[in-house]
Amino acid sequence: MNIAAAMRAFVFFALLLCSVPGRCEFLVYAGDLPPYNYLDEQHRMRGPSVEILAEIMRRSGLAFDPTCIKHVPWARAMSETEFRPWRMIVGIVRTEERDKRFKWVGPYCTAHPGLIADRTRALRPSGPDALAGYMIGVIRGSAFVDMLLGLGVPQSHLVPVGDFTQLLSMLQAGRVDCIAGGKALTRILLLRAGLNPDAYEMIYPLGSVDIYYALNLRTEDSIVARMQNALDEMRQTPARGCSALDVILSRYRLVDSPPRSN
Repeated sequence: MNIAAAMRAFVFFALLLCSVPGRCEFLVYAGDLPPYNYLDEQHRMRGPSVEILAEIMRRSGLAFDPTCIKHVPWARAMSETEFRPWRMIVGIVRTEERDKRFKWVGPYCTAHPGLIADRTRALRPSGPDALAGYMIGVIRGSAFVDMLLGLGVPQSHLVPVGDFTQLLSMLQAGRVDCIAGGKALTRILLLRAGLNPDAYEMIYPLGSVDIYYALNLRTEDSIVARMQNALDEMRQTPARGCSALDVILSRYRLVDSPPRSN
């Protein structure tokens, strides 16, 4: 094969690679965290976290296909993203403990988590000191672990599991007094499980937390900056109407619906 033919073959295969569906710049991990990101009936990841990321990547000129997102246990997503290049986590809370372990893009949304218990238990903790008397179910490796330890809850009173389905099972069985989770998230998961969400209540709010995308530390700063700039552009509100970010969030009732244009 002469040089010209070899070059034509190279260009052909390069174009073919670029046109393959599912090509992604990053290997992206996400947990089942409705309404922010969740699995649909076809086991594909959906939600505002996914839509916002898709728009960020489009504006940044980075390859991304939502079907590339992998749903794995949270502890594995954290470990893979921390120690392997070109990894990213969707829907993660930025904490002091995590700050230097990743590079960050966000925040793009705010959640309001707390401790949730069976309403018939009538648990009424008077303050952080009272929480030390409860057995609390948490997702292993989640921000709730650090938050509760920071409030003085002993490590021995935290019961870590792999996902929210296990948390709900423990709560139903009375193996824990309460679980740590977002109010909207827990309501959706209770409905999914065929349980009455009104039978449960938030007994202790944990404030508000901002939600981010976390990237492996070896990700080039220029790429992180492009992604952050794209998100910042999406946040800008035009003279009339809503920002691109709020338009997406409103579809999931996470902000007020944008006004209709005349």
